[in-house]
Amino acid sequence: MISVNYPDFDFIKKYYDKNCYTKKDVQDYADGGAITKKEYEKITGDPYPKDAQD
Repeated sequence: MISVNYPDFDFIKKYYDKNCYTKKDVQDYADGGAITKKEYEKITGDPYPKDAQD
């Protein structure tokens, strides 16, 4: 079994704030289950995209 370790909310926010991650990167983490859609909104300040994966 393969285990994937995703970064947590604080790590993602830190690197988003430093412009190391884009909104698309943060969306990918939300789509992958590392963070929630609400956490995406907290990090980016934007609503979770309507056309994103549900």
